[in-house]
Amino acid sequence: MLRQALVVRRQGGRRALDVGCGTGSLAKRLESMTAPAREPSETSDQIASVASEILPGVRMRRGLFWRYTAVWVKSG
Repeated sequence: MLRQALVVRRQGGRRALDVGCGTGSLAKRLESMTAPAREPSETSDQIASVASEILPGVRMRRGLFWRYTAVWVKSG
């Protein structure tokens, strides 16, 4: 079974388009994941704290699996 997800977000006159596509359940895909992985050395809160010191106003977004994105817009 093929599943698709389409999300359009509107923020400050900008549009972001997120498209996802996959088969089966997420739990089943996580069980069969074979990429090497280890426990993180920092928490996501620690990473967000450091990012906000460097880039004031940064927003951290959680992505698929263990990915995160820092979104920052230069003011002025």
